[in-house]
Amino acid sequence: MNRRAFVTLLIIISGLLTVHSLTRTARSSGNTVLAVSPSQLSVDYLVDYPTSFTVNVSITDAVDLAFWHVKLVFNPSMLACSNVVEPPDSIFHTLDTIGLGVSIDNVAGCVGAYDGLWTTGGGVNGSGTLCRIRFDVKQPGISSIAFTDLGRYGGTIIYGSAQIPNPMPFDAANGYVQVNGNGFHPNTFQVIRGGVIYNVITFTNSTLSGFGYDQNSNIITYMQTGPSGSKGSCTVLIPNGLMNVSYFGVLIDSNATYFTVYADGASHFLLFTYD
Repeated sequence: MNRRAFVTLLIIISGLLTVHSLTRTARSSGNTVLAVSPSQLSVDYLVDYPTSFTVNVSITDAVDLAFWHVKLVFNPSMLACSNVVEPPDSIFHTLDTIGLGVSIDNVAGCVGAYDGLWTTGGGVNGSGTLCRIRFDVKQPGISSIAFTDLGRYGGTIIYGSAQIPNPMPFDAANGYVQVNGNGFHPNTFQVIRGGVIYNVITFTNSTLSGFGYDQNSNIITYMQTGPSGSKGSCTVLIPNGLMNVSYFGVLIDSNATYFTVYADGASHFLLFTYD
């Protein structure tokens, strides 16, 4: 018999229980664009076989590019970064560089990389790949692969040879990955708050019904019927405009349950399972 559960998503602030897209572009300040490509990716997860995929971090319409540093976040509950390389055709491939630097934190869900030119005789104009990142899949779900700390030292930042130490303006286009598993499927629900329409996305192996949102209390509820003979799993994408806080709570049949939460600056991703 399938397990049926009533799910409540709410927010806890200061210890009190308060009744309280998918490729995104961040920072609009110039024509140069940093992007994760492909911007949307669908990957099939195979339980008995290792599953991995790669994305490129690219730059378009660079002017006098001499140094780049990117920092990206991802959902560590479902992904782990396993490698970062500069491909043979990278934008600096014919030039002398300081060499690729990499930092990976699979607990926090963050990967950083940088490289720059030795010469001070001028930077690179044009478009190309900065680096290639490989991710290993832990479980089905949805995640962004998103630039963070835009324009900040140690974050996502680019310099021209004549601009150091002043960074160059850029736009950043994030990526999105859906890792498919047996019986998993997405659902999109439209929610209105303050006259604004938001899309709440679930990715689950369960059947959802009775989705509801209370604008006054800012609580999402729905009924979730899990698969027969296996564990139910659900990832919920909640836009920050709808719920932008530090602490969430998830109740299943009025009982608090363990969950993980990942944020990319535009949305929160809540992942939880149930028997």
